[in-house]
Amino acid sequence: MITNVEIRNYKSIRYANLTLEPLNVLIGENASGKSNLLNFFQLLRDGAEGNLNASINRMGGIDQVAHFGTDAFAWELKFADVAGEETLFYSTKLDRRGKTGNYVIKQEEVERPPYEGHTSRYKYLSANNGYVRILKSVTDDEDKSEQESADTELAISQIRDRARYPAITNLRTYLADFGIFHGFGEGSLEAMRGSQLFNTQKPLRLSPDGSNLVSVLQQISNDPTYRQTEARLNDVLQAVFADLDRLDTPITSGGRGALNYRSRDFDVPIPAALMSDGQLRFLGLAVLLLLPDPPSLTVIDEPEIGLHPGMLAVLAELLGEAATRTQLFVATHSAQLLNALAPKHIITTNKVQGATQFQRLDEDELERWLGHYSLGRLWTMGKLGV
Repeated sequence: MITNVEIRNYKSIRYANLTLEPLNVLIGENASGKSNLLNFFQLLRDGAEGNLNASINRMGGIDQVAHFGTDAFAWELKFADVAGEETLFYSTKLDRRGKTGNYVIKQEEVERPPYEGHTSRYKYLSANNGYVRILKSVTDDEDKSEQESADTELAISQIRDRARYPAITNLRTYLADFGIFHGFGEGSLEAMRGSQLFNTQKPLRLSPDGSNLVSVLQQISNDPTYRQTEARLNDVLQAVFADLDRLDTPITSGGRGALNYRSRDFDVPIPAALMSDGQLRFLGLAVLLLLPDPPSLTVIDEPEIGLHPGMLAVLAELLGEAATRTQLFVATHSAQLLNALAPKHIITTNKVQGATQFQRLDEDELERWLGHYSLGRLWTMGKLGV
């Protein structure tokens, strides 16, 4: 889990230093900077996969990524328990390369806290301008490896020797496993309503656009490994959809399957083509949050879109359950969703003189208000924020 994130000069974020929880919910006005923090995690994932340059180019290049034309964009992440490492630090600094509009990775380090009797952190990796110095990671000796790397891609993405450098490769794997979900739009809903090829996979994951939802449901119902997941999913769906008996995902010719909704009010199945957008979106979110082997970190942008307000208390319950298996970052505009969450989960987002500022709510400071108003009501009253 990421326990702390420090970001300098990224888009609207001039400086942020946040202590993180298993569940982190961002609230704030439009254009306050919520999406910039979510996109930062997408950038980390892309970088760990060796696609940092492509990711920055998609955002318009370093001129659009660096805060208001500043020269350096940097971050430091603090991790707890990444593949057995009690504490791990990962820091990177990007600088402009002259006046070309390009960038260079000026510095990149993977470290652990100092060993007993030392004052400096132990460096598993230290990269400067494409020159990389690596220690073995498995002992405290000085067996070094020195090499060159592409200075526009993260060094951790270019080191693949897990046996020799486990701390570095475990960190890369952790970052590359981030799951980014931007909601189920029209294309996703169309895919959910159509037939899909049944394709078993391990670990079982829902694709970011929901295009494999039917296949995931088929695997849940056919594999005894997921019996508890299937039972919990049915309980959740029946709590939200009063007429639901069960979901069917029969396999048809060609190894394809389709989704049917079985209602207690009708003798014939209701095909997914006739299910409402809200039903399908909630189903996708429930599956995403209930799968037993989720991404290392899961980002969900505005999960409330298209959902009836009555579904949001159940959604909040699912977020809490999922946060025991994956670290969650959620951005929302829903006061009803806030009402079902604890203040410790909420991070307010505001712009002050054009720069984004984040602040986690303090339940003790809100105690006198919470005796009279719900959290969502306090937000709409303007009582939450920096």
